[in-house]
Amino acid sequence: MSHPANPPHDVEAHAHVRAWWENRRLHATALSLVLIAALAAYTGLGAAVARPLWLDEIVGTLIATNRDGFWQGVVAGADFQPPLPYLLMRLSATVVGGASPVAMRLPSVLAAVLAAVSLASLLRRSLSLPATLAAVLVLVAHPLFLSQAFEARPYALWILATLWTASALASHHRARTLIAVLCAASLVASHYFGVLSLAAIAVGGLVAGRLRAEPMRATARTLAPLVGGGVAFVALLPLAMAQLAASAGRSWVPPVTGEQARAFLAFPWGWRPAAALMIVGAGVIVLRRFSRTVAQRLPAQTGAWRDPAVLALIATALVPLLVLAVSVLYKPVLVLRYAAPATLAIATLTALAVECLPVAARYVAVLLLVRALDFSFGSQVAAARLEREQVTADAHTVRALADAGIPSVSPFRHDAYRLARWDGDADVAWTELSDSLLARASHTSGDGLTRDFLLVERAFGRVVAATFRFPRATTVEAARAQRRIALVRAAEHAASDTVWFPNRTFCAINDRIVVASTAPDSCPPRLPADQPTSRR
Repeated sequence: MSHPANPPHDVEAHAHVRAWWENRRLHATALSLVLIAALAAYTGLGAAVARPLWLDEIVGTLIATNRDGFWQGVVAGADFQPPLPYLLMRLSATVVGGASPVAMRLPSVLAAVLAAVSLASLLRRSLSLPATLAAVLVLVAHPLFLSQAFEARPYALWILATLWTASALASHHRARTLIAVLCAASLVASHYFGVLSLAAIAVGGLVAGRLRAEPMRATARTLAPLVGGGVAFVALLPLAMAQLAASAGRSWVPPVTGEQARAFLAFPWGWRPAAALMIVGAGVIVLRRFSRTVAQRLPAQTGAWRDPAVLALIATALVPLLVLAVSVLYKPVLVLRYAAPATLAIATLTALAVECLPVAARYVAVLLLVRALDFSFGSQVAAARLEREQVTADAHTVRALADAGIPSVSPFRHDAYRLARWDGDADVAWTELSDSLLARASHTSGDGLTRDFLLVERAFGRVVAATFRFPRATTVEAARAQRRIALVRAAEHAASDTVWFPNRTFCAINDRIVVASTAPDSCPPRLPADQPTSRR
C-alpha cells in the first residue's frame, strides 16, 4: 500500500509556516525591534534607565513598594494617578528583586517597546515597509516620547493604551468588542487624562465613518466599545476626588498665558526631522494634485487615510488642545508630558508623508531617521550620565558636610527626596514651611515660586511624611537654630536663600548647595576636594 508523499497534516503545517514567514506585519515588527535594540546597545542607552529617580518617580516608588500595600499610598493622595501604574511597578520590583531605578522604570521601558512594535504592526497593514519604519523611528526618537520611556511614570503606558485602543477599533478579531472595551478601560486606568485620548479617538472614528460614507449606526457600533473607558473613568472618580483633597484641589502649575499655550501646543510638532518630512510630503501631495506629469511618476496614493485606526491615531493630535481646555476651564495643568500621546499623530502623519515619496526617497528618509534616532539616544545617554554624576557629587558633598557637623535641609521635596533615596547616607531633611514664611517667599523671592506651588509642595510633603515616614522632616525654626546649616535647592531658587535664612552669610559649595552661617566665616573647614566655594 502506497502512502502520499506529503500527508495532509504536513501540507497544512507547511502552509502555516509559509504564512508566518511571509507575514509582512511580522517582518516590520521584527525589523523595528532589531533597529531599536541595535541603536540602544550601540549608544549605551541603559544609562538612561539606571540614572537616579526624581521626585514623582520616588513618590511612585514609595507607593508601589509600601509594605502595607500600594493602596494605602494611593488613597492617601501622595500622588495623583490611578492604581494601575503602581501595580505594575510593584510587580516589577517583585520580579527584579528590589526597588532599583531599573526595576521601577522597567514597566515604562516595556510599554515604550510595545508601543513601537504595535505601531509597526498596525501601519504595515496599509503602508509600505519604509513608511512603517519611518513612523516607528519618529515615535521612538521624538524627545517627548523618549523622555517618558525612561521614567517610572504612567505616560509611556498611557501612549501604549491609546495605541491599542485605536488599533482595537479597526480589528477584525472575533473578540474585537471585548478587546476594545478592555483597551479603553486600561487607557483610563493608566492615567486620568486617558479620557482625553478616548475623546480624540472617538473624533477620529467619526471622521473615518464620514470618509467611508458609513451609516451613522455602523459608526456608532464601531465606537461603542469606548464606553468601557467612560465607565472606568466614572468608577475611578471617587478615588481621584480623594487624591485631590490632599492638595485641596490646587495646582502647582502657574495660570495659563498666551505664550505658554503657544509653546505647549507647538512643542510636539517642533521636532525637525518629522516636521521636515511632513512638509516634504505635503509638497508632494500639492504637486500631485496640480501636475499630471508628477502624479504619473509617483506611486499610487494610499487608502490608509480612511482606515479608522489610522485616523484615530492622527486624532491624538487633539490631546494637547484638550489639555489646554482643561487648563482654561478647570485649573492649570499645562505640563508638557501631558501632550505625549500626540507623538502617535506625528509618527502616523510622517509615515503617510513618506508613503507619498518615490520608493528610493522613502529609504533615504528611513536612513535619515535612523541617524536622528542615534542622535536622540546619544543625547539621552549624555544627559543621564551628567545627571548621575551631579547627584552622586551632591550626595558626597552632603556626607562631607555632615562629617563637619553641618546638617543639610531643603524646603523643596525634589532635592530632599532625591539625595536621600539615591544615597541613604546623604541625609537631607525636608523642611516644612510655616504659613507666614510661605506667604513671604511667594511675594519676595522673585524666582518664580508661587503661593500655590509652595502650598502644594507642603501638602504633598505632609502626606508622604505621614504615610511613609520619608524623608527625615524638620521645621524652619529648628533649622534656624543651627549655627551653620547647608541648604540644598536648585540654582534657580537661589534668590530665596535669604527668605529661609535671613541675616546669614552664605558660602556656595556649588550652584545647588550653600552653607548658611550666623558667623562671618560661613565656609566649612572640610569640603570635598573637587568642590569650589564662594562667599556672598
